[in-house]
Amino acid sequence: MTPPTSAPEAPAAPAASAPPVAPPAAAAPAPSAPAPVTAAAPAAGLPSVAPTVAPVAHDYSKLTAPDGSGFDAAYVASVAEWAKSENMTPAEAQATLKRESANIARFRSQSAAWDAELRNDPAFGGAKYDVTIKNRDAALQRFPSGKELGEELRATNWIAYPRFARFLAEVGAAFAEKPAVAGTQSPAKSLSYAEAFPATWAALTPAQRKEVGFE
Repeated sequence: MTPPTSAPEAPAAPAASAPPVAPPAAAAPAPSAPAPVTAAAPAAGLPSVAPTVAPVAHDYSKLTAPDGSGFDAAYVASVAEWAKSENMTPAEAQATLKRESANIARFRSQSAAWDAELRNDPAFGGAKYDVTIKNRDAALQRFPSGKELGEELRATNWIAYPRFARFLAEVGAAFAEKPAVAGTQSPAKSLSYAEAFPATWAALTPAQRKEVGFE
């Protein structure tokens, strides 16, 4: 085999590499939203102080007593002073007077209805009405606590409540009986509930009598 007559070609030089490309610069961060502004908390141990609101000066000179209320000028003036202390408007003060007048009207109406019921009671009313009231009051006067109770009942007019009046009248009638005098009369007979309080006894049903232990 005949060797080649020419020298082998030298290998081509490698192409020059391109210079490295620098990475793009990072984008500048977007500006952040401003932080919300909050009120400073009070120092530890110190109570927070609410702002003081000055009361509004109202004119209560036109307040009037509602028709039929019976309120005099002194009472209207006292309501005005109270309304002023509560910083109420004149309209609110007038509404208070109207409401109080309505309450008194209902009270008077209820009292009249109670009195009519007692006057028409067959056992305590009619010709017996005056005796009923006398015995009712006598029962309250019998004991010191009864006197105090009587004052409260009269102040609220609950003394006119028919059930109270009937019961107290029976108590007063029982105490009105003359007690036996030792050495001159036989001992007083112990009265049963039915004998001492006949009207109340008659109004009880058999079940009620059994429940309270009187039968």
